[in-house]
Amino acid sequence: MKVVIFGDSITNGFGTDFKTQSDILKRTVEAKAPGVEVILRGINGEDSYDGLTRLEVVAQDEADVYVIFFGANDASTAHAVNTAEFLVNLTKMTERFGAPKTILLTPPLHNDATPDPTRSNKLVERFRESTLEVAKTTGAEVIDLYQAMRESPEPLLLLKDDGLHFSKAGYELLSSLIAERLKARVC
Repeated sequence: MKVVIFGDSITNGFGTDFKTQSDILKRTVEAKAPGVEVILRGINGEDSYDGLTRLEVVAQDEADVYVIFFGANDASTAHAVNTAEFLVNLTKMTERFGAPKTILLTPPLHNDATPDPTRSNKLVERFRESTLEVAKTTGAEVIDLYQAMRESPEPLLLLKDDGLHFSKAGYELLSSLIAERLKARVC
C-alpha cells in the first residue's frame, strides 16, 4: 500500500535525528505497518494555502491513501488563515484525493508555556474543530491527534522545546495512530 503524508515541517521530521529534517515519520510508520510504503510530502513552514499550490503534484503520486496533516501553521497568527478558509482548503484537498482515500489529522497540541505569542491551544482547538467538520461533511477518516496528545500521560514530552515540533516520543504516538488506521484498511 502506497501512502502519502502531506503537510508541513512536522511531516518532515523537523529537528529530529540531529538534522534539519528527517524521515522519522516514514521509518516509524513503515516499521509499525509492514507492507506500507510511505512518501513524505511535507514542506517546512507551509499552511493549507501553500498545500493547495502543491495539490496536483502530490496527487501524481497516485497513492492508495493520502494523510493530510495541515493546521499547525494555519493555527498561528503569523499565517493569514482563518478557520473558515482552512475548512475550505482541507475540503478541496479531500475532494481532490477522494474521501475514501483520505485520512485527516487534526492539528497537534501546542506547549503554551513556550514564549511564542503567535501560537496557542485555544487557536489549535478552533482548527481542530474545522478538521473534524471536514471529516464529517466529506466522509473522510480523521485521526484526532490533538485529543490523543492531550490524553497522553505526559503530553509535553511529545514536543520539542519549541512547543510545536515533535520529539521522538511524539513521532512514536503519531506513527502508531497512522499505522493503526492503515492496518485497519488492509484487513
